[in-house]
Amino acid sequence: MRVRHSVLFASLLALPALAACGGSDSAQSGELENRSDAGGASAAATVSPPVVEVAARDFAFDAPAEIASGWTTLRFRNLGAQEHFMSFSRLPDDKTLDDYIAEVAAGAFGTAMEPYYEGEVELASALETLLGLIPEWFGQMVFSGGPGLLAPGLSQDVTVNLEPGNYVLECYVKTPDGMFHSALGMIAGLTVTSAETGADEPEADFDVTLANYVIEAPDQVAAGSQTIRVRVIQDPEGMLKHDVHLVRVTEETDLGAVIPWMSWIDGMEAPAPATFVGGMEQLEAGHSGYLSVDLEPGSYAWLSEAYADQGMVKEFVVE
Repeated sequence: MRVRHSVLFASLLALPALAACGGSDSAQSGELENRSDAGGASAAATVSPPVVEVAARDFAFDAPAEIASGWTTLRFRNLGAQEHFMSFSRLPDDKTLDDYIAEVAAGAFGTAMEPYYEGEVELASALETLLGLIPEWFGQMVFSGGPGLLAPGLSQDVTVNLEPGNYVLECYVKTPDGMFHSALGMIAGLTVTSAETGADEPEADFDVTLANYVIEAPDQVAAGSQTIRVRVIQDPEGMLKHDVHLVRVTEETDLGAVIPWMSWIDGMEAPAPATFVGGMEQLEAGHSGYLSVDLEPGSYAWLSEAYADQGMVKEFVVE
């Protein structure tokens, strides 16, 4: 029997009862029309975030064990042969990576989801079992962004504001035979210290704003290096927070096939049906992160991992 497990924050779309356990309060949808100007950073900002080199391999992360708190740029390279991402989630103060693996990743998921993957139970039954096994402290975790889906050989810069604490880094893309990357070693711990970077929030060329359930972004942007502020103004009703991923759209791209591929339950098996060029992992409502990418002319689309089938797809053109 193959052992499979994933991260909990990539699941439970229909289990809103857990949402009350933690996370930020949802903002009002009216904020979508009243957001601040793109960039949002002070014109007096002079201290650039430090750059921390991180990478993904098949199947491990190259990342430091400890970094300072505050605004930090993660320079993420995919050195593997499959798609990867690197999500950051802050643990409660009294929990460790070992607790997360034992009680959530291997514990709850290993027990609840393996029978579903072996064809022994229906999905609804597996998720019900999973709900009963999730430790209460999971609701206190804080989803803090991180580099989104990235095709092999590409790189992206993601800038996030990290608070002191212990974090879980994880990738739950699957191999072609259905094994979660996290089960193969793509899960690690990171300590963010109380020492501060002292960096200012970056300035952005434009905003991508996420709410329930819409992506608001420009229809056309200029080619070249772009810094994009990803701003979340609402938490969804279920456990999964909002994230966004960027795909290059060619004549061979079928966005209708990309949407179901992004489901961790029955999809997300490498290789992807489109070229992912970056993104921002899950963020709590009221928080922002910055994605810097070099955009070639052509067609692109922003997609939500879990809510694309609810309209969270935004196509645009780079000229």
